[in-house]
Amino acid sequence: MTSRARATEIPRLVRRLGSRRPATVDAARARLAIIGARAVDALAETLEGDNNKIRANAMPLLALIHDARGREPL
Repeated sequence: MTSRARATEIPRLVRRLGSRRPATVDAARARLAIIGARAVDALAETLEGDNNKIRANAMPLLALIHDARGREPL
């Protein structure tokens, strides 16, 4: 994976958490869980956004990752 692709992967995956397709959401969740701590900032930012579906999918991921940066926004 190129550095450019890596730079856009997390925001792309976070957007996919709002998909209407369950398979797309599940795949994004799985990849974000693997990415772990590197995804915390992007996931925490979604909690202030207006997309309820993305927020609802981001919360359990932040809890799963167990990074201190994700505790306060929750």
